[in-house]
Amino acid sequence: MIPNSDLYTSPVIVHTAFPHRREQIDMQIVYGDDYEAAANLFRKRYSRSPA
Repeated sequence: MIPNSDLYTSPVIVHTAFPHRREQIDMQIVYGDDYEAAANLFRKRYSRSPA
């Protein structure tokens, strides 16, 4: 257990076993929108490879 006072007053270094971080991105797609086109646009925009 880490006291809250330590978290607020000291630097915290996070070590992870995985090379990539996960993120959550909320999106809204309304009825009638092209889901596949939206998914492809999202993948193209947020892929790590240059487009």
